[in-house]
Amino acid sequence: MTVRVNEEKCLGSKCAVCYRAFRCPAFVEEPETGKALIKEANCPGCGACISICPANAIEVTEERTL
Repeated sequence: MTVRVNEEKCLGSKCAVCYRAFRCPAFVEEPETGKALIKEANCPGCGACISICPANAIEVTEERTL
């Protein structure tokens, strides 16, 4: 599973639920834009961030290998 932040939808520091209130170790603030970034190596893959993002900016895709 890959989790990413859609930068066009992300409200950044106006919201910051994912990296301030939620305190998931995968999220950090991008210094220049204030938008959320995800450190994939720190993502537990729980998907909880999807339900708390008011802008629906967090997207999860399932990667499948055949």
